[in-house]
Amino acid sequence: MTGREEREYKSAKQIERLIQDQPDYISGFYYYMDFHEHTTRGVYVRKIIKFLKEIDKDIESITMDDITQYISRLKKKNGENASDSYRTGTYAALKDFFSYLMRSGRITQNPMAYTVSPKRKKFKDRARSDVLNIEETQRYLNQVEHGIGTSKARKHQHAWKERDMAIITLFLYTGMRCSALTEINIGDIDMKRQIISTVTKGGYVKEFELNDECMDYLFEWITKRKRVLGDNAECEALFISNKKKRISTQAVNNIVKKYAANISGKRITPHRLRATYGTYLYQQTGDIYFVSRCMGHASIDTTKIYISGIENPTQRAANIMSGLIRRKG
Repeated sequence: MTGREEREYKSAKQIERLIQDQPDYISGFYYYMDFHEHTTRGVYVRKIIKFLKEIDKDIESITMDDITQYISRLKKKNGENASDSYRTGTYAALKDFFSYLMRSGRITQNPMAYTVSPKRKKFKDRARSDVLNIEETQRYLNQVEHGIGTSKARKHQHAWKERDMAIITLFLYTGMRCSALTEINIGDIDMKRQIISTVTKGGYVKEFELNDECMDYLFEWITKRKRVLGDNAECEALFISNKKKRISTQAVNNIVKKYAANISGKRITPHRLRATYGTYLYQQTGDIYFVSRCMGHASIDTTKIYISGIENPTQRAANIMSGLIRRKG
């Protein structure tokens, strides 16, 4: 079983348990969303269950005002306002849900028909401000190498140093997504060709060529992994948790975040390491199309969101044209 198949199987079981006590239109909506990736389907179902619980109305009586007010007052678990990306994700889930209800004949009017998707105003600024520069990247890697925090915390980190260093260097060297990293199996690595095969967001196989340094970190972890697993040879996952099972995306997020505790003013996540990768590539090449291909984006507009330091084209044009007109003194 591939890493993606294993993750989707576990996710499907979780969703099936979640929807078994829900109204039949929730399970209908889940199976209706075949056009989405499995992870997206699970996220959307959870968003809809949360929405219906808070609105507490029959689906036929939900109005446009109910929806717009719900999205505007969305908050995180800690009480903070939800991010723009979370709001747009919720809007997308609601749009698909009410489209399903219309198609299935459960409602006669679609309250989403005249709603407007919330704008993602903050994402670009957040992505750019949280990119690591070269000095911060070296300091970050040094903290992975030597540990951070209390002596007890460092002792635990030392036991998993090879794994954590392999995870973080893979992010920085390849810019791969967190979900793709957790899905890698031992069999996906070609040690001779120095290539790792992953499955992209769109479900396509993508190969990453690795340099000698990255391969060294991987080899150190693979050697340690054999000792950690012992007789549990059935586990195919490259990266495992302390329970000797495939590591989760949340666990990887926690690993990435904890080593960045001493980097002031920046919230480092796997997504931000991906942005660091894209930014550094662009700084070295100046080729946005090359960076876009490396990051697997369908559009360079998506790539621009990730990259820090992209020159404003109108500013560049103004600088160029300044030589054309010179004011007489």
